Amino acid sequence: ILFGLLANLGIVLLSLIIGQPTVLGFLGFQEISAGENVSNISLCNPIDFGLEGYCRARGFFNSPNHFTAYSLLVLSLLILQLFSKQTSRYKLYNSKFFWRSLIILSIISILAAASRFGYLGLISIFIITTIYIASFKFKLKKFYYLIATLPFLAVFIISLFDPAPLFEFLPAGLAKPSSSSLHYRHTQASLDLIRENNIIFTGFG
Repeated sequence: ILFGLLANLGIVLLSLIIGQPTVLGFLGFQEISAGENVSNISLCNPIDFGLEGYCRARGFFNSPNHFTAYSLLVLSLLILQLFSKQTSRYKLYNSKFFWRSLIILSIISILAAASRFGYLGLISIFIITTIYIASFKFKLKKFYYLIATLPFLAVFIISLFDPAPLFEFLPAGLAKPSSSSLHYRHTQASLDLIRENNIIFTGFG
């Protein structure tokens, strides 16, 4: 996990400096036109809200969204390691500065991926980490797991409502009305399928 993280962070940082198409092209990545029903693979997914000319970070992944999901998972593990009391014979492994640096770089890479899912993930991780610290400080440890589920429950509930009203308050590049509406329709179709077929594990995914 650590070596994979370092490799992805290295690609992201180099891409921010000399350009993602240059870095990915040097590593052998190619643009692919997949056809009408399959998404094309490009060396650059441009950021379309306020940062023209920059590509969405994606590391070794074909999609910035997949890279974001991976980075959020690893970020959670890094935060757990930061609070861990386990020690190792390797000095770098025991260094809090090392883990803090990786956490900061991971957050930067998630922001650079410019994914709405990534922003929600960062907010959720921040809330859960804050609850974790507060639960020990104020001796509320037994309520931690109950409270920590609230951000995920909130995101799920929000996903059930039509996102159209948000388009009036958010920049079009960030809200992406067509994409958000598509995700909403997929969610509703999945829920309808589950309601019509009351069997466990029914529906998309």
